[in-house]
Amino acid sequence: MGSAAVLLQGCATNGASYAQSAPKRGARPDRANAPDASAKTLYALARILIAQEKDGQAEVVLQKVLKEDPTIIRAYSDLAKIQLRRGKPNEAIQTINHGLKARPDDPVLLNNLGVCNLFMGEFETALDSFTKASTHDPREKQYAANQAATLGLLGRHAEAFELYKGILPPAEAQYNATLLQGITTPTSGTSQPVAPSGETMPTAAVAASPSVAPQAEDSPEPTAPPSR
Repeated sequence: MGSAAVLLQGCATNGASYAQSAPKRGARPDRANAPDASAKTLYALARILIAQEKDGQAEVVLQKVLKEDPTIIRAYSDLAKIQLRRGKPNEAIQTINHGLKARPDDPVLLNNLGVCNLFMGEFETALDSFTKASTHDPREKQYAANQAATLGLLGRHAEAFELYKGILPPAEAQYNATLLQGITTPTSGTSQPVAPSGETMPTAAVAASPSVAPQAEDSPEPTAPPSR
């Protein structure tokens, strides 16, 4: 069966949007485009705080990171995830939109915007974000699964099933489509979506999860291990 997923559970992507090639031997660093050293240090600190589940402190540090260097794209997703987890979905959406101004076609940001919209009950808007994410990175099954889950929440079960069939074995596709159909309530011949939450999201395979791209090769890694 499809693996269980929680609304705020992260997932790894192929990192195509964030990976940076190593500089050639002897090449001079591009200082004009390199992130500010202090911003990189602060981002490393933020990652440590996130690993230690100190969301309040991490949020403050990430805001400072983006103020000093708005080109650190992953920081937008990290900050939005914390804001969503702390019950501030409007701020999370604003954060992601700021990131999209810097990189409009980034599939990770588009997917995470969809998760924020879904959390707010804005199903049509969420579907648009997931569809764009999937279009920009069709190899990432996460985005198609989120798109399918949202279609199901909108009562468009046949379309959801067709999408699931493209990313899951037949039995699992049927299982996930049936789960989605079971959490919608028929009204006058149509299905109305039930507002999602971390407790009631379907256990559809990789459904409705924000994406987290892996660190770029030259990005600082947190030195403290996760607390869980």
